Amino acid sequence: QATTLQYAWPEFKGKGYTTRKKEYVDAISTAASKGMYIGGCNGVDCGAFVTRLLIDSGFDTGYNHSGKGGPTGTQEAWAKNNWESLGNNIDAATLKPGDVAFSPGHSFIFVGDIPGFGAKIASASLCSRAPMAGWEKITASNTRWYRKR
Repeated sequence: QATTLQYAWPEFKGKGYTTRKKEYVDAISTAASKGMYIGGCNGVDCGAFVTRLLIDSGFDTGYNHSGKGGPTGTQEAWAKNNWESLGNNIDAATLKPGDVAFSPGHSFIFVGDIPGFGAKIASASLCSRAPMAGWEKITASNTRWYRKR
């Protein structure tokens, strides 16, 4: 949760807001120097944000092929092979911080209750939204959830 507060804006600032927090800029720069996945637009990317958050927080340093994988499709394939599938018909009350969701062309993460953070979801969007409190619907029928084993 501390890494979420470092990397993501605590409120939803809307589509078109691409200013990244300094800590996230630094994380993307470090990841790029190591040949790790940083997505599009210098990390203004849903998959890059989820990857950095999970690895840099220490939650799962092997996530997305140890950070050298790719975008949403690659990450979901990795999650299918390495994490537990929770499916798409979930009770939101059963989610735990670190659970990752995939919907067509998008990924986001459940962060739970973080004091000062405006949502239980954190997300970004390719070239159009820097990491911030998310707006995604947790129980959307086209959303598939995964949990670290």
